[in-house]
Amino acid sequence: MQIMAWSLVIAYGAVTSLIVGCVVAALTVPTSFWWWWRSRGDISVYPDHVRIGRYSLELSYIADVHELDADAFAQRVSTGLKTTDVRLVHRPRTAGVEVFLNDVRDPHRVWLVSSQKPTDLVRSLRAGLTRS
Repeated sequence: MQIMAWSLVIAYGAVTSLIVGCVVAALTVPTSFWWWWRSRGDISVYPDHVRIGRYSLELSYIADVHELDADAFAQRVSTGLKTTDVRLVHRPRTAGVEVFLNDVRDPHRVWLVSSQKPTDLVRSLRAGLTRS
């Protein structure tokens, strides 16, 4: 009789573990997908600001922008940058844009932004700078 009772306890534990595991997976997978989707680094230029991933920057604080090809971007990322001077929004092995800020309150004086279309991004930012 005791062997049968222990078998039921083990079976109950296995079923309970399976149910808890399914509930945890059902809650974790959508949340992880949401965080990945939110942080994937979309870039949008609006009339008064630019949104890069989760960061937003008013165009009035941008002093200048420069397009960097993939090699120049990789070199700029890997050499001579103090972490306090740069806000890096980066995907590996892509070209990018170097954004210089004129906001003395921002500790990040330069933003390096990777982009699959850096020419379009520079054109959009410069158009926004002339409007503001």
